Amino acid sequence: MARTVYENPSCPDGRALAQAQRDTAESEHSTFREKKRKLQSDALPPLPVYNRAVLEAHRAEKVGRVHMDQLDTGLALEGRKKHALETQLRCCERKMVWMVSHA
Repeated sequence: MARTVYENPSCPDGRALAQAQRDTAESEHSTFREKKRKLQSDALPPLPVYNRAVLEAHRAEKVGRVHMDQLDTGLALEGRKKHALETQLRCCERKMVWMVSHA
């Protein structure tokens, strides 16, 4: 596909004008890519391995909280307000087993 070149009085060679436009577009594109690359490099580095245990413990706590919330919702639907002690112990025991097995 042929590129349309417009005549410019300051640039009698239409080809030079097209080349100049192309160079400008390429430099703008490379500047954009450079800025994008810099933004990506400023992102946080991946977490080191020693932080993994902390993240897993935090996840275990979240899972335990979600489970307790589900139990509370079930109790509210049944019209009760308290967990049986064995239910609470079972939850804590499951949480501890999970934490130990994933340590």
